[in-house]
Amino acid sequence: MITTRCRSLTEEINTIAAQIEDLAEKLAPALIAVPGCGPLTAAKILGETAGIARFRNAAAYARHNAPLPVWSSNRSRHRLSRTGNRQLNAALHRIAMTQARCHQPAKLRTSSPAERPAVTAASKPCAY
Repeated sequence: MITTRCRSLTEEINTIAAQIEDLAEKLAPALIAVPGCGPLTAAKILGETAGIARFRNAAAYARHNAPLPVWSSNRSRHRLSRTGNRQLNAALHRIAMTQARCHQPAKLRTSSPAERPAVTAASKPCAY
């Protein structure tokens, strides 16, 4: 009885996840193209944003979900905004953590200096 219920719930979850994936690919293909952003995270961002037109500009959107800088003496810290959207912040955090773990350009930025490739005169970009 319990196993059959679990199987039916799993099938229902998979069906709904497939529907969400189809909708997210139709509504936000650029968001799904971001490394680390899967269809469920893209759907969460779309749902939590709920109409981008309500934000005046990119800075207003960032204030809606971003951690706020807080300075105490010489230490710089961040805290979550009480008015911001924690669900949206969590979705963006998942993308960032996935990129830091799996995406090569992000790995190079977050790795220790010993793990980074050596920079030589031949590999430095030149501005002409």
